[in-house]
Amino acid sequence: MSIIIQPGREEWLDCIVRMENECFTDPWSQHSLLEEIAKGRLFCAVLEETPIGYIVMWPVADEYEIASVAVDSCYRRRGIGSLLLAYALSREGAAYYLEVRASNAPARALYEKHGFKEYGRRKNYYHKPVEDAILLSRC
Repeated sequence: MSIIIQPGREEWLDCIVRMENECFTDPWSQHSLLEEIAKGRLFCAVLEETPIGYIVMWPVADEYEIASVAVDSCYRRRGIGSLLLAYALSREGAAYYLEVRASNAPARALYEKHGFKEYGRRKNYYHKPVEDAILLSRC
């Protein structure tokens, strides 16, 4: 399985939207995902010209906010999320921040594996269902 990470493409939008809707209870809109592609902030894990996962990163000075990570349900537990995260974390000297649902144990384990540490909590941050966000950083 030869997977490459590359900038998202508009022609992949249907696949990206499907993954977004499959992975999140309060998904981003097609328009929002298209904006992230246009701004060069969405990167895809691609297998045989088909995106099987993606990450959205927002640069802010020498920091990055990891805004979203999603992997197609057929490809979970195969290291795709880890590959995407490693790609994002390859910027030397940068600090990284993200938030994750308190109940999302698989994502929290992935982030901890990549050196993220909890530094706070946002009460009732998420909707559908209402839930706290755990704030994580890697500096």
